[in-house]
Amino acid sequence: MKKRKFFLCSLILVFLAIGCSQSNQQAALDKAADDLQAALEAKDTNRVLDMLHENFSAQAADNDKEWARRTMTGLFLRYKNIKIVALNVRNEIDEKLSVQAISRGEVALVGADGLIPDNASHYRVEVEWRYDGGQWKVIHIKWQ
Repeated sequence: MKKRKFFLCSLILVFLAIGCSQSNQQAALDKAADDLQAALEAKDTNRVLDMLHENFSAQAADNDKEWARRTMTGLFLRYKNIKIVALNVRNEIDEKLSVQAISRGEVALVGADGLIPDNASHYRVEVEWRYDGGQWKVIHIKWQ
């Protein structure tokens, strides 16, 4: 009888730990997505590059970390102010592989030299994340 109670208590603790771990992972993923947006708006190229996985790729086969650096540099030089408006974003951890996740949503990218926007573009974005070294990193991004 004592063994059954011990086993049952152990089983409950394991499920609670898994639940807490998953909610902690979800909170970490949500924070990583927020941090990525903040780093882009702050025009902090190095911080964004630190958030990219070593095997990062985007849309085309030759779009890698160097492409990301060049693209950000051009955008940051072109616009004094950058604002990202994220709509309907969902960050979801893969149920089978808890080290993979995906963020889907719509993004409005607004660039301005002053207070009035010079350019605004709307995209449907999908960001793939990989949990690596204790943090979520962007491994792939695509947009329409």
